[in-house]
Amino acid sequence: MIRAYTRTLKNYVVFRGRTSRSEFWLFMLAQGLVLAIGLVLASLHEVAGMLLTLYLLGTLIPTLSATVRRLHDTGRGFWWLPLGVVLAPAAYVLGVLGVQFMGVGFVGWLFGSLLDEQGAAEKLGELFELGVALFGMGVMTGIAAGALAIVLLVFLASPGTRGENKYGSHPE
Repeated sequence: MIRAYTRTLKNYVVFRGRTSRSEFWLFMLAQGLVLAIGLVLASLHEVAGMLLTLYLLGTLIPTLSATVRRLHDTGRGFWWLPLGVVLAPAAYVLGVLGVQFMGVGFVGWLFGSLLDEQGAAEKLGELFELGVALFGMGVMTGIAAGALAIVLLVFLASPGTRGENKYGSHPE
């Protein structure tokens, strides 16, 4: 595991070529262990949380490069990775905006009789409807992101192509 970990860190910014399944998953296991230990220590002291954050930021690029090389080993391009990375935050933003609009619209509609202007309650009701639509789009985007995450996980767990492929020779 240590060999796979150090080898991946040595290839810090190498996004071309291939990484074997065992090397990738041993690196991910090491990352998971560091994360688990770091979270326990972070619950005890905030400095540990800051150090864990710095560590995760420092290993973000090697993790991404190892993931891209693993995708290359299965004969797939790097573009599979950004799909999930873009969809997950989009789902979150849509969901949060939807809840905000629903809250403002519902409260305004509920207390619409207290408003002086007759059309204000209708406008706030429309905000509620917009919030429902945004929240629904966020849920659908989240489902798509989850499905893509499962597909990506299957790709990363799949055996690599034998011999040479368009991304290079079979990893050692």
